[in-house]
This record gives sequence, C-alpha cells and structure tokens, in this order.
Amino acid sequence: GHIGGDDFVIIMKPDLIEKAAENIIERFDTMIAGFYDAADWDVGYIFAADRKGVWSKLPVTSISIGITDTERRTFSYHVELMQRASEMKGYAKKFAGSCYKMDKREKKTNPL
Repeated sequence: GHIGGDDFVIIMKPDLIEKAAENIIERFDTMIAGFYDAADWDVGYIFAADRKGVWSKLPVTSISIGITDTERRTFSYHVELMQRASEMKGYAKKFAGSCYKMDKREKKTNPL
C-alpha cells in the first residue's frame, strides 16, 4: 500500500520479510543504476543542486527499508505499528547505500 510521498507498506508473513527486503534492494539497485552514468555510479555520487539550490555532492539514489513485525511485540493500533516501521526506516537511512533494518527488540513487559 501507499502511505504517502515515497513511503510504501508491504504486509506479509514474517518468515518472508528479510528475503523480500533483500530482493527489493537488489532489484532497485539494478534498476536505478541505469539512470546514472557509469562513472558517477562507480564513485557513488553526482554533483547537483540540492533542494535549496546549493550545488553539492549528492549520493546516488538508494532505498531504505524499515521492518517491524507482530511476532516480537504486539501493537495496540495500526498507527503504532507504522510508527515503529518508520523509526526503523529512519535508522536504515543513516547507512550509506540501499539497506533494510529490522526491529529485533523484544517488547518490555511491565513487572507489576
């Protein structure tokens, strides 16, 4: 489904998630490479104007995937699940190139 902007959601069986993310990244990187000159792709960046019109070195386009699941933790409502996936996507964006990051934290239980 389409969340908005360039954000999408895929709902699937937990045992398929990581392999699907790896396949998406592989296909994306193969496809996006065709939009760059080989020399730019090889160095990993281009010189272009950013959103503010300032010329700078910009990395080649990549995809960041944030993953969470309902096996390690339960969510009270769907927005909470989407917020966790968005948090993981933000974490993935901190790494160079296309990647996915999966939330493997266990839910903390209340001892009371």
